[in-house]
Amino acid sequence: MNTSPSQQQQQSADDLQKKLIRDEEWLKDLKDCLGKSENIRGNICSILDNFQDRIGRLNETIAPLHEKTSVIQRKQQNVKKLMTIIDASIQFFGKSMELENTVRDGSPSHLDDFLEKMESLKEAMSFFKTHQTYASKKENMQQTFESGCSCLETEFGSLIKSETQVVDPIKIIECLDEDYEILSFRLTNLKTIKNVEKLNKIAKWMLKNGNISTIREKYANYRSENIQKTLKMIVDQQSGSLTPAQRQTRAAFLKLAIKKATGRSGDKVGEAGDVQKDATINSALLLLSAFLILSQLETDVCTAIFEDVSEVANVFRETIAKPLRNVLEKCTIILEQYEGSFAGMLLMAKFSIRNSNQLHTLSTNVDCEQLYVTFNQQVFRKSSQLISDFIDKLSNDHSRFVPEDGNVHQITSNTIKFLNILAKNRPTVNQILEITVTGGKSTAAHFFGNIFFSLF
Repeated sequence: MNTSPSQQQQQSADDLQKKLIRDEEWLKDLKDCLGKSENIRGNICSILDNFQDRIGRLNETIAPLHEKTSVIQRKQQNVKKLMTIIDASIQFFGKSMELENTVRDGSPSHLDDFLEKMESLKEAMSFFKTHQTYASKKENMQQTFESGCSCLETEFGSLIKSETQVVDPIKIIECLDEDYEILSFRLTNLKTIKNVEKLNKIAKWMLKNGNISTIREKYANYRSENIQKTLKMIVDQQSGSLTPAQRQTRAAFLKLAIKKATGRSGDKVGEAGDVQKDATINSALLLLSAFLILSQLETDVCTAIFEDVSEVANVFRETIAKPLRNVLEKCTIILEQYEGSFAGMLLMAKFSIRNSNQLHTLSTNVDCEQLYVTFNQQVFRKSSQLISDFIDKLSNDHSRFVPEDGNVHQITSNTIKFLNILAKNRPTVNQILEITVTGGKSTAAHFFGNIFFSLF
């Protein structure tokens, strides 16, 4: 249905009127909201101003109280620290007094308790070191600590004496074969010390907390004396200065060893004289081999007591130094004065060659390398000299020829035995001659040629 233009205009006017009414209502509502917003804003500003005033008054009230509280808290903390210091001081003073009483008694009978008190005293010294107020007390504790260390050193010396034992010489000799080489499996039965537990505790504590040089010196001195005492007893056992009852169990072995050393186990004529001469070599060999046994045992004892590798090396070096020097000096003198047979010296030369590395290392460690070199040179010099003396004697002895009656005379028998010894021990003889005589590898052959030439 179509409307006329007038109707359309009337409708547009109505719409505008309605819109105008709505806008007026909206503006009225907006004015009301603005009024309410203004009231709210005023209330909020009033509240904020009031809150700001309260904060100011609170700050004026609380700030001084906070400062007073902080001061009180610091004082409380200081009081707690002071109480802790006082409590620790009382405890440390008490432990110090206990240790002073123990030290005054002279001997730490209960070692574990003594070491525990020493440890506590060390802690007390560290504690008082940080508090200058107790400087004088720290000095007193330092003196007590040093006295405690002296007690431990004295106790260590007493223990090393009471626990050390001298090994029966016969048991040491039983650890040697007929060539004076060590039978290692028998060393497990040899003990030169009874118990190392207390010694180990003292040594470990002193190594960690004190000066170990004193107990090292005490150990080295007494154990060195023990080695020398044992070596002397072995020489006495061999030389016959002990009673027959004490020597009886080992007499057969020594006799066999001496006979084998001389190479004349089957001789009838002049046997007693040869045994008497070569007993000196037997004595030297016993000294050397027994020393090697005792040094090996001493290594085990040092390790068990001191544990620390560097300290074990230092203690062992100080312990064996004097015994080794004495052994090398005595053996060198024995060789210089030796007038026996080459067979006896051959046994010594073989022993020296087999054990040269060990003896040289030990000698170098104790600063007596030159003494070992002198001894070693004397071994080969004397061996070479005895070979030369035999050849000279053979060349100048007119009875060296085989008699026309066909019997084997003594001189002939000795010559054959001497040649047999040289032949059986040609590598050793070769080493002896190469060291002492110029001529290189042909030296041994040269000497054999001289011997055969002297026979004809």
